[in-house]
Amino acid sequence: MLKIKPNPTFQAPVEIPTPEGPVKIKVEFKHRNREEFHAFTQDMVLQKRTDIDFLMEIMAGWTGVEGEFNREAVTEICNEYHQAADAIAQVYIDTQTQARRKN
Repeated sequence: MLKIKPNPTFQAPVEIPTPEGPVKIKVEFKHRNREEFHAFTQDMVLQKRTDIDFLMEIMAGWTGVEGEFNREAVTEICNEYHQAADAIAQVYIDTQTQARRKN
């Protein structure tokens, strides 16, 4: 059944590129409705926030990652795995703006 008001967070798998190959983690993202998402993305452009600032505003947690979810850990992962921020951000944008389709 489609909920009129979705849960405030949702989980989605994210593949983090590593030198040994992609590693799948599950990220808990903060849901934004259409108006909130539009305002959030416009604000991000105007404010010129860092990747870490962006990630901390869209993420609520994770599983499949060594250690606790916090700003320092997110920063470390993004520093060690160069495409991590892009991979996480892309999944968030895709899940907020597109309907999933089964093949």
